[in-house]
Amino acid sequence: MKMKALLIALIALFVLIGCSANKGLNTTPASEKWDKAETFYQKKKYEKAIPLYEQLVLERNSVYTADAQFKLAESYFYSKKYVEAVTEYQLLLSLFPDYKDISSAQFMIGVAYYKQGLNPHYTQDETNKSIDAFQVFIDKYPWDKRRSDAYDYIQKCQRKLLEKKYLAGYIYYKIDDYSSALLYLDEIIALNNKDELELKSLYYSGLIHYERNESDKLYEIQERLRQDFPESKELQKIIRKTVKLSKSVKKRRINLMNKTGLFGGTFDPFHLGHQAVITNVIDQLQLDELFILPAANPPQKESVLFSFNQRLDMVKMALSGMDKVIVSDLDSVDGKRSYTIDLISSFKSKYPNREIYFIIGEDNVSQLKTWKNYRMLLDQVKIAVLTRNISDRDQWSKLDYTDRLHFIKMPPIDISSSEIREKIQKNEDFSFLVSEPVYAYIRALKYV
Repeated sequence: MKMKALLIALIALFVLIGCSANKGLNTTPASEKWDKAETFYQKKKYEKAIPLYEQLVLERNSVYTADAQFKLAESYFYSKKYVEAVTEYQLLLSLFPDYKDISSAQFMIGVAYYKQGLNPHYTQDETNKSIDAFQVFIDKYPWDKRRSDAYDYIQKCQRKLLEKKYLAGYIYYKIDDYSSALLYLDEIIALNNKDELELKSLYYSGLIHYERNESDKLYEIQERLRQDFPESKELQKIIRKTVKLSKSVKKRRINLMNKTGLFGGTFDPFHLGHQAVITNVIDQLQLDELFILPAANPPQKESVLFSFNQRLDMVKMALSGMDKVIVSDLDSVDGKRSYTIDLISSFKSKYPNREIYFIIGEDNVSQLKTWKNYRMLLDQVKIAVLTRNISDRDQWSKLDYTDRLHFIKMPPIDISSSEIREKIQKNEDFSFLVSEPVYAYIRALKYV
């Protein structure tokens, strides 16, 4: 639609210019302009050739119009003005689809996007556009002799995208977000390219499994390295890690603690009220650790504004560096609704030997009996209730599970995620309701 609107605007401009062009423009023969433009072009004086080609393009009935459109795009390209070049090549495709060298226009669009591409540390929008352009070229012009060149460019682009994935995995590894790191590293490993990226991905994946005390997976990495990279120093380092892990009975940091709080929620988005809850819960319950568990598909919620990964990112940003807090993706997206009992079972399986306190709001106390397998839940965990007035707990005295409740007095905090979502959708200020990293993140997502 944007291209169609642009074409309409340009056609209107052509008409206006054709009606009101100055006498100097009209009195110069098109052939003379063409010869002069070509002379500049052949001498690589593209800046001087461009305005002449533009004049010829505007002369809609000229025999030179289509050629001038192509040469205009080429001049921009060789001037390294790749954005303008793409626009002019696309105009040629739209206005002159039967042009004699139309395949070149499509090919050069791919090259121009490739030239605009940034290094793997940055976003790769142009790299993806380059792949798309070359694929169109291959599909539409299979006879073109540059077909193999197009494939080469696609491979270069795909390599850059893989480097981007590796860097993402490496960064997540460095900040100890191992689950996120493995998402990227495992994807590269699965390709089995037997190149440097696979070697590095295998190595850091092995280090993650070592830190997680996952001896079986670490051994698998070792054997994969032995098969694909038998002479690598990375293999020798992983072998030493495998031996050390097999002999060690030392618990990893995530398993050091035993009095554990679980604070689950949609966190759509995560706000300052949630942070206040975390501080008070750790202090009043004297927790050794508190797991924050964003819900992928909570059964009580019909829809959410932010995706699971976005909500997970926000929680990590807000709580980065906070002592005793562990942000977990245990409740990952699997297409199913999440139930507390299922989450608890998964947690106890992964982290055994915990005295677990499950944190809920006081509005949920009376509703506990409606939860899935609530009796089983009460047998497995203690319930920590967030309340503003502990004296009000008598209201729940008739419940048959009151003895399982532990009350946490909370200061009055009138912040709700629904209020923030409403402000986001209305483009109202909400910066005072969330932490600075979360606010910046939401702004970057263009929700406001």
